[in-house]
Amino acid sequence: MSILSSIVSFIKRAPSTSKALAGFHKAIAQLDAVVEHHNLKADRLDAQIAVKVAEQTAAKDAAAEADKVAKRIRKIVA
Repeated sequence: MSILSSIVSFIKRAPSTSKALAGFHKAIAQLDAVVEHHNLKADRLDAQIAVKVAEQTAAKDAAAEADKVAKRIRKIVA
């Protein structure tokens, strides 16, 4: 049961004010946990992207260096 449907069913039962507030606080706590989970997931993905960008930069640098060496060898051979 989703959080929203549980809130709707909770309201339909016409609970007392204290029970209603407790239900809303519980729903807010669950939503805060969901937000925290997705923020952590986003941070982890950002870190993975940073590693991939660093690997890509290193690969491009290695390719550029290999190209320089290949050009030198071509000049020598030619």
